Amino acid sequence: LIQCTVCKVDCFLLAVVCPCSSAQLACPQHQKLLCSCAPREQRQLVRYSANRLARLLKSVEERIATLPTVAELGAPTKEQIRADTVAIDRWRAERHARVAHGVTEDATPAKRKRRSVK
Repeated sequence: LIQCTVCKVDCFLLAVVCPCSSAQLACPQHQKLLCSCAPREQRQLVRYSANRLARLLKSVEERIATLPTVAELGAPTKEQIRADTVAIDRWRAERHARVAHGVTEDATPAKRKRRSVK
């Protein structure tokens, strides 16, 4: 990958180089920090043409259109999430009460044990 010599970000789509410092390159945000040459002397390295990017975007949009929606996946509704949250909060409160009374957490109702208090 190509990294900006200033910020070390990967330049996936575009990088700037200058003939005066061919070993260095920069992201577009740090073009002015690359060297003291005028911007017209610097060159842009472009990974994809505008046409290629448009084709890639169209391909991604087509693939996204084939994905199921949240409703199609049977995702929980807000009401179901709220009910689950209430149930979890109730379970936590009961667990806290059991621990506070010295009942071990893993004990079933038939096999509950009291901790020995010294």
